[in-house]
Amino acid sequence: MAHTTGDSDRPDQSMVPEAEFRRLLSASRTSLSRIAREADEVSAALEAAAAGLARLRPAERSAVDAELVVGQERIAELLDRVPSLAQEEIISMHPGLVLPSTELADGMQRNHNLPEGVAMRTIHLTPMSRVPRGALHLQSLVDHGVSVRLANALPFRLIIVDRYWAMAPASAAEGEMALMLFRGGSMVQLLMKVFELCWLMASPLEDTAETVVDEPTPQQRVILRAMMAGMKDEAVARELGVSIRTYRRLLAGLMDLMGVESRFQAGAKAMSMGWLQ
Repeated sequence: MAHTTGDSDRPDQSMVPEAEFRRLLSASRTSLSRIAREADEVSAALEAAAAGLARLRPAERSAVDAELVVGQERIAELLDRVPSLAQEEIISMHPGLVLPSTELADGMQRNHNLPEGVAMRTIHLTPMSRVPRGALHLQSLVDHGVSVRLANALPFRLIIVDRYWAMAPASAAEGEMALMLFRGGSMVQLLMKVFELCWLMASPLEDTAETVVDEPTPQQRVILRAMMAGMKDEAVARELGVSIRTYRRLLAGLMDLMGVESRFQAGAKAMSMGWLQ
């Protein structure tokens, strides 16, 4: 849909047509239902893992070789050792926000230190592919032979090396960073099952190509927040210090950049990209 910039011939898009709203609402409900089903399956797998650990008798728990690693420095040292531990395969999944570029670069450096012949599979959240630095990181992984999949939901961060070492987040006193390091045994097998379930539900990166959208400028963020707040065009133009004609031209350009055709779609996309947080 073309966006005109004149004051008189441009329709006011502040009210979304009912048919469009219902279509978007139906699509959102379908997506949420699918995500809910996936979350239920992951939760069931986690409950099975917890139940399996609980069933172990005290004498059997000695077979669960686990170590609590506390503190950012110790965790970093352990992660740096991962390449030297691997002989066959490293698998991982990464929920949460997209990491800063420096941390993504550190992760790639570890991958470069892998011995030849070690396979890698990794699962990231879908929004990772929509942020420029995230999309670049994912493509770099693929270029280095890593099998990458994207998921709408992941239960926790997990790294497993050669189906023997497993690293997962843990709780520690005073809010310190901590992870549990498991070596072999039933717990690693259960964590493997959780990963494989998430892997089956995730989609290959090449099948989920997303349009990478540059993050909005401060001025564009003001426009998006004002739109979500339901402010009138005249009020937003005054806040920006521009004419109503210029504001509508800025708004049309922003919508074109985002690849949307209505203010409702722009607001929904901005929310999904985390631009309004």
